[in-house]
Amino acid sequence: MHPTPVVKWLLIINFVIFCLQNIFEWMGNDLFQTLFQLATPAIHQGYFWQFFTYMFLHGGVWHLLFNLITLYFFGIEVEATLGSKRLLQMYLLGGLVGGLFWYIFNNNQPAAMVGASGAIYAIVIAFATLYPNRPITLLIFFVFPVTLLAKYLAIGVVAASILISISGESRNIAHLAHLGGAAVGYLFVKILAGDSRWFPRLRWPWPRKHSPPSSFRPRMIPFSNQKDEFIQQRIDPILDKIAEQGIQSLTPEERRLLDQAKDRLP
Repeated sequence: MHPTPVVKWLLIINFVIFCLQNIFEWMGNDLFQTLFQLATPAIHQGYFWQFFTYMFLHGGVWHLLFNLITLYFFGIEVEATLGSKRLLQMYLLGGLVGGLFWYIFNNNQPAAMVGASGAIYAIVIAFATLYPNRPITLLIFFVFPVTLLAKYLAIGVVAASILISISGESRNIAHLAHLGGAAVGYLFVKILAGDSRWFPRLRWPWPRKHSPPSSFRPRMIPFSNQKDEFIQQRIDPILDKIAEQGIQSLTPEERRLLDQAKDRLP
């Protein structure tokens, strides 16, 4: 599965910045970390760019790998569905809101945070909002496969972040940033799909019978002849296939029919 354009560049940028971060650390110079991590003392001094830059730094190889693997597997389909511009907007907004959410609850103490987890949670929750009934297989400890529906995965990770944040047993993981990013992913999809006046030029090839819910359903202009009626009969199975297997599973003929149907959207 080839990465989509924005996912590909986000993977590259995160990896390159992680390399730079480690080069400075190897040199014994903490300037890079000091300038670009999200730290409450720095924000108090006016380093507001850190709300944006922190999401491109990571706390170690495993931290980086987990985020990039998750971005790869969930981000490709979200980008294929929403478009590259929307995915980038949601990614950056998820990281920004995650950072703000974390800062609100930590601004009265010296603390620092790095990582794209807020942005990644936005992508994961957006995927689960778009395709709640899509089965997802996880490898627990990279060994034991566990399959569950996307909506239950979303509920599980959000509930875990809430419980850990309340208990205070964060173990240096910014679960408050996860919650901020998750809220962005959910609301981003719901707002876009629920009120087309916000983004009137955006088209939504959602299924009619499966996930997402009915507010996503495309409204077709009545067809006027037999050829158009034939195309309309072919569209529902294509939309169902997108819901079950993703848009990248479509054949060239199915894509052609879908493009013809899109041209008839009001």
